[in-house]
Amino acid sequence: MIRAAPKITLGQLRLLLAAVETGSVGAAARRFGLTQSGASQALSALEKTLDVELLVRTRGGVTATALAETLLADAADAVAAVDRIAARARAAAGRQERPLRIAAIPSIAERTLSAWCRRLRQLAPTLVTGAFEGGHGEVGAWVARGLADIAVTSVVPEGLPSVALRPEALLVVGRRDDPDLQAASVPVALLAGRALVLAGGCEPVVEPLLGGGAVPRPGDITTAGLTTALEMVRQGQGVTLFAATSFPRDDVDGLTVRPLAPPVTRRLHLVFRAETVESGVVDLLLRVLEEEGWTAEGHKPG
Repeated sequence: MIRAAPKITLGQLRLLLAAVETGSVGAAARRFGLTQSGASQALSALEKTLDVELLVRTRGGVTATALAETLLADAADAVAAVDRIAARARAAAGRQERPLRIAAIPSIAERTLSAWCRRLRQLAPTLVTGAFEGGHGEVGAWVARGLADIAVTSVVPEGLPSVALRPEALLVVGRRDDPDLQAASVPVALLAGRALVLAGGCEPVVEPLLGGGAVPRPGDITTAGLTTALEMVRQGQGVTLFAATSFPRDDVDGLTVRPLAPPVTRRLHLVFRAETVESGVVDLLLRVLEEEGWTAEGHKPG
């Protein structure tokens, strides 16, 4: 008797690859616009279908099991093959693909960028979006060098056009038992005396809060990702800062979140090259952002 092949979905494989890459089921879920519980269920279903354990789950995140490590290359090949089939079908139908490379800071790349890209592809099916993640100072420089078409950052490189987005309130995140976070708000001046966990190249945002002094300072910690920053805060290594709209509300276990006093905001910008404006994709992305409540200033649609 021939045994039926296991029913593995492309979405499950994409989630597995993303979870291993980011070390977090939550981050993988955000990349595809899913809830963390939905992504966890999909990955558990994949493990049940294969009757093997693929991920080692800990409080700090997830890692691939030894068996999963042997499967990742095949999973990546399967995803790439399906993407190639879709691309060839579009080409055969006479729909010429247009690449669009969007670079963003971690709080945007991990939380909302994947949803923006999906909406862009709904509005313009020939767009092929690529997403890059980097610090505030890096992503704009990538646009200046032609490595990306649009960047989402608070730092605008000289000579590049940009659109200012609505300001976002900054929040302080610390351990639930942190004595400095028991009041309803945290004085800005308190940050000068605390070790900071600086996530994802946020130095340009933090430095003005410390009187313009350079960070990191002795005792500060820098991390590449937001998940690691939150885990370090849970372990008592310091406090960190998040924008209110990008803080992962599904990941508050053991944490306290407080606004700054007086209130402090950061303002993000879309940064791009002149030829990107002419292509119409800036207007298209602004339409997507405005659908989600992100108001823009200083740009008139072409």
